Amino acid sequence: MLAEIATAARFVFTAFRSARKPPRNDTQKTMFDALAIICFGWPAIITSILLSLAGLLLKKPTLLVIAGVVGIPFTFYLSGGFRNAALLLPLFQFGSAFAIRRQKTRLAWLLLAPLMIVAVILALVVLTQ
Repeated sequence: MLAEIATAARFVFTAFRSARKPPRNDTQKTMFDALAIICFGWPAIITSILLSLAGLLLKKPTLLVIAGVVGIPFTFYLSGGFRNAALLLPLFQFGSAFAIRRQKTRLAWLLLAPLMIVAVILALVVLTQ
């Protein structure tokens, strides 16, 4: 009788555990990998830079704010969490949006320069490995 209860309890426990957390298949794994690459990799960097340039050329601060939001995951990854000042790069984009809003175009271009410099240095490091 005790053995039957233990077997039933083991069955219920394994059924409950497998119902809570289904095993990941290869499709889910590749989708998560693709999402990580899109959010933290070069697509995020390029999208952020292109949106920033479009915002500066069209003088639309909204595009610069969107570019800053797109750049947050990349800069978080680049800074290694909260370990260095690379996390402040989107703040330059937000500052550039504020400068465009105040019709200070030169200041907006100067505030975008740190992001461009970091992206170029990172590209050089990756390409010369």
